Amino acid sequence: MTILFTKMQALGNDFVVMNTLSQSVSTHPAFMRYLADRRTGVGCDQVLLITKPWSDRADFGYRIFNADGSEVYQCGNGARCIALLIHEEKISSKKSLVLETKKALLKTQYHSRDAIEVNMGKPDFNFESLPFLEKKFEEKSLPFFLVSVGNPHCVFVADIIQETALTKMGETLNQHPAFPEGVNVGFMKIHSSDTVDLCVYERGAGLTKACGSGATAAVAIGQRQKLLGDAVTVCQTGGNLCVALSAEDASLITTGPASMIFQGTIADF
Repeated sequence: MTILFTKMQALGNDFVVMNTLSQSVSTHPAFMRYLADRRTGVGCDQVLLITKPWSDRADFGYRIFNADGSEVYQCGNGARCIALLIHEEKISSKKSLVLETKKALLKTQYHSRDAIEVNMGKPDFNFESLPFLEKKFEEKSLPFFLVSVGNPHCVFVADIIQETALTKMGETLNQHPAFPEGVNVGFMKIHSSDTVDLCVYERGAGLTKACGSGATAAVAIGQRQKLLGDAVTVCQTGGNLCVALSAEDASLITTGPASMIFQGTIADF
């Protein structure tokens, strides 16, 4: 049996996307790793699935699997790709959608391929939400900030962003008992109240060219520390993402591009 997929990207963060409303797709971790492998599969940072919603509050369900096969529950760049695919493939005629992960609802708004909004919700600074076990963390000198935006993030405000140092820190913290479910690690350099540079080490994927939830987390930290304004351009290797504070409910809204690269079929695992 073969499975239809669409290869997509948003700011260089690349995905294999499959519509499970029209075909059966295994979610076994080994199959996810097979799809994500850049030598023997299709190759991607994450595998994304369009599914039926779990509640009547959403239009579609949205599942996310890292390249290592683990399932996670937030991906802002991926949500833009899902919204674009639903629009381009005419799966729904609605330009405003609610996507449901197993832990969150994401509101998306399609304006154009270059401007797709995702409401990422309100940041949560409660350690238990990550989770972060503070009593198991003895390295008190590390100057980081923690926040959950549907997934856990550890953000460092840095003068210089070095990818080798970020990779080492990401690997170290993802093996630390204080982060039992792992953590995404970001280095943020602030240029002004409305512009930052960011690089993110994603749990289960490593360094990526961009991370939508990482950008949201970095801006949330910067705003909480009174370092950033209400609207911020986050510059990453793959491109720029706008993150803005909603005046209505203090949620954070990202706006950026997404694109379809190609479609194909791959043998079932």
